[in-house]
Amino acid sequence: MSTDPSVHVGFRPYLPGVGPTFVDSEAEGGSRVIRFGEISDLERAPELHGPRVAAFLVEPLQGEAG
Repeated sequence: MSTDPSVHVGFRPYLPGVGPTFVDSEAEGGSRVIRFGEISDLERAPELHGPRVAAFLVEPLQGEAG
């Protein structure tokens, strides 16, 4: 679920619609990353896709050390 490309090696293909990005036609490129500390991103994703969201995972400590 990381946005760091270096931790993606060997872990493909990803499930579509799972991860820190979501489709947003108003965003540049048509998608948006849920950025750390940006509450507006957390509000926007379920606003657009709420009926199709099965779960929302929050990592209380931002880290990729394992």
